[in-house]
Amino acid sequence: QHQMRLAAALLDAGQAEEAAANYEACLKGPFASDLDIRWGAAQAWQASGRPGQAAAQLQAIRGQDPAFRAEAIALALARRDLGEVEGGAA
Repeated sequence: QHQMRLAAALLDAGQAEEAAANYEACLKGPFASDLDIRWGAAQAWQASGRPGQAAAQLQAIRGQDPAFRAEAIALALARRDLGEVEGGAA
């Protein structure tokens, strides 16, 4: 849990790569299925320029508990999809 708090603090401080590395370590431990850790990992991956990994994690959250942050997850996925469309059209 200490590592999860560190990852969240790093993400809040704008250190997305370091946060992502810490969340990845959390996902390999006993809290790997924790939805808050998965959510944080998705945010860190998105912020560090890895939208594919972020989307995969968001889909995994949705599969585990469709009600968990449903609106925020739908919005994050829609933003990613919109970015792909805009990026492809440019």
